[in-house]
Amino acid sequence: MFFFVLGVLVSVLIYYKLIRPCSYWKDRGVKHARSWPLVGSMGAVVLKRRPFATVSLDLYNKYPEERYVGYMQFTQNFLLIRDLDLIKKITTQDFNHFQSHVRFGQSDSDPLLSKNLLFMSGEEWKSLRSSLSPAFTSSKMRNMYLMVEECAENFVNHYQADVE
Repeated sequence: MFFFVLGVLVSVLIYYKLIRPCSYWKDRGVKHARSWPLVGSMGAVVLKRRPFATVSLDLYNKYPEERYVGYMQFTQNFLLIRDLDLIKKITTQDFNHFQSHVRFGQSDSDPLLSKNLLFMSGEEWKSLRSSLSPAFTSSKMRNMYLMVEECAENFVNHYQADVE
């Protein structure tokens, strides 16, 4: 009797932790890549058949008419945003709602890199993002264009002189 109850509990736990999350995007009516328990949509990456970048590009190209596509990386759900207007809205108007994004690497080993927006999340990210936003207004970017163009030309000329 004990082993029967234990088996039922383990089965229920496996269902709710491994199998049910695979239907996350389907339950919400979002087009999505097929997911498997534990590996999600990254089976080819786990088996080293294809690199992550190729799998991501294939996912992007598979749904050309969708504004966004759902997929899973292992047991975590992700949303791939395809629509440029939606990306612009998220990164400009709605950025306060996206403070807890996935970090792009470990920042503990490099104190300078840890101050980068890509390596921050939560309140620390929100604070830095708010202080940086005024520096990148459209008028300031327009004013910097000539300087950036001049620097790029100097860079190209410097390396072309080395080649010749």
